Amino acid sequence: MTESFNNSLIDQLGVLGYPLLICTCLILAIVFERFIFFVLTYPISKQVINTIVKQKQQSLSEDLKHSLESNPFGRVLLDLMDHSDMPFIEREQYCSARLLDVEHRLTRFLPVLKILATISPLLGLLGTVLGMIDSFKLISTINKPITPSLVSGGISQALLTTAVGLCLAILALVPLSLFQMRANKLMQQLIQQLNLMNLFIQRCSRN
Repeated sequence: MTESFNNSLIDQLGVLGYPLLICTCLILAIVFERFIFFVLTYPISKQVINTIVKQKQQSLSEDLKHSLESNPFGRVLLDLMDHSDMPFIEREQYCSARLLDVEHRLTRFLPVLKILATISPLLGLLGTVLGMIDSFKLISTINKPITPSLVSGGISQALLTTAVGLCLAILALVPLSLFQMRANKLMQQLIQQLNLMNLFIQRCSRN
């Protein structure tokens, strides 16, 4: 029943049914992947950072080490701990390089989601224009009086593509905005944590 409904909907959307279906699948896949990623990505507490610096990476408990390695933030902090013998300035440069890598991971697929949010309503509008053209072509071939029933089906099909395109745009734009806000907040927190850990390392090296 579901398959027949999907086929019927694609048929109603006309020539742009499959492009809109592809956009739908891509949007849902990206939103799901990014949601799982942000659920598993969270800031590391100040107490844990202090523990990493004091105990060194080699003496960390297996549970804590596994928890840190499964988190992009934790991996960056562990990598910084591996370079704790560097001078303070070099550690800051290393942190800047790692921040670029983390930023790339946080914003992964978001540009694609933005593109999909832009082209989906355009595809819907294009479908409407093509449907209206077909409706007017049909009208031009009819010699008898035009009744609403003759063109209502074509106009309904034409407007359906716009409705689907707008729904896809909303489906993409809302998560996109939320993911971008989350990514910006996480980047600010990571910068604070790296600076904090760098200061902890510097303080421990003086003692």
